[in-house]
This record gives sequence, structure tokens and C-alpha cells, in this order.
Amino acid sequence: MQLQSQSDQTEPAGAQRELVHHLRNLFSVVVSAKQMFERERDDAERAVLLDVIEDAARRGSELTTGLLDDHRDADVATIDIGARLSGLRVMIGALAGDGIRIDFHVDPSPALVRIVPADFDAALLELVRNAAVAGATRLGLRLRIVGARAWIVIADNGRGMSATALDHARSGADAGHAHGAGLCRVRHFLRAAHGQFLIRSRQGAGTTICMTLPLVLHRTADGSGAPDGRDPLNIGDAS
Repeated sequence: MQLQSQSDQTEPAGAQRELVHHLRNLFSVVVSAKQMFERERDDAERAVLLDVIEDAARRGSELTTGLLDDHRDADVATIDIGARLSGLRVMIGALAGDGIRIDFHVDPSPALVRIVPADFDAALLELVRNAAVAGATRLGLRLRIVGARAWIVIADNGRGMSATALDHARSGADAGHAHGAGLCRVRHFLRAAHGQFLIRSRQGAGTTICMTLPLVLHRTADGSGAPDGRDPLNIGDAS
């Protein structure tokens, strides 16, 4: 009984850390977009940055409202994941900051998935934030359709992980620090969406993470691997 009690206490604590992570990322978007706004002279670009700030503030408001109401918005929807990614492009750029060059490529084919859209956004922003904290100067983001799944691949040229840290990331262990709780949030999203989590990393050589999601309607019945024998985790040299 005592073990069950400890588990019950640990789960809410982990969920709270994940929510705090998302709020932190939204605050970072606002601060970075404001700094970019102050440097920008083009009115059209300034208008886009204002939209990013407003969007981040709205997301933060919805999140805190859910906390106060003691529930989370968990509305599952069928969406085109490519369109969702494209809609996040400016926010991703703001969170990454001016010091990171972003290589963004989305497969133009429709890719319908059933997910909680806000949870996907939070997971993706967490991975972008991790790349920035790791000192990356380049970030590659790709959407590929591999068999019956959508592969969202994020690769950076940051510091990478030690063998121990990589083992923790692969096992899903939450070490209680910022990076650990962030990856747990990504895993929780993928588990709920029947997705998969793949990671490669080496100290001094960057990190590549892939989130795979099952397609509602897929283009091919062969879900065995990448087209033309390509490795979906290989999105090019991020160095």
C-alpha cells in the first residue's frame, strides 16, 4: 500500500513539472519574439511577431485556466500534421532565437493524425527548447511519411548527451532535472497518441529525436520502413 501511495504522489508531481515546462517555453517565446520585434524594421514582420506573442499568451492563458479548473483540455482531433507544423514555424523560430539557423522541410502530402493538438505543440516546443539550451547553432526539422506513420524528426548540432543521459532518455527515466522532465512530457504525448519515440545522441555531436504518429489514412500498406531504403532519422548534417 505504501508503494502505491508513493506512486500516486509521484505522478501528479511529474505532471506539474511538465506543465511548468510548457509555461516556461511559452514565456521564452514571448521574450524572444519581443526582442526580435524591437530589432525588426519591416512592418509585415513586426505584425507576424505580434501574432506570435498573442498566440503564446493565449496558450498560456488556456493552460493556467485548465490548472485552476483542475482539468486539462484533452480534445482529440484529426488534423493534418504538416499544416500544424507549418503553423508553428514562426513560433519555433522565436523560441530558438536568432542564434540558431533552422532548416525546415514538411512533406507536402496530406498527413492526417488523431492527437490532442495542444499536446503536440507542447512536445515540439520542448524539443526546440532543448536544442537551444544545448547550445545548438543549427536545427533541422523534417516531416516524412514512412509507410503508415508520420515521422517528425528534430536534429541539432548542440552538445549532445553522455551515454548515461542517453540511457535515461531512452528508458523514459525522469532524473528530476529540467531536461528529464521535458522528455517525459514528449513521451506522455506519444504514448497517448499511440506514437513512438526514437533518439540518437553523442556527446559533442548533437542530438536527433524522432516522434512517429500513426496516420489515419496512409498512402501505402507497407509500414516496414523508409522509402528507397533511406534512414528516416538521417535528415542531413546539422553541424
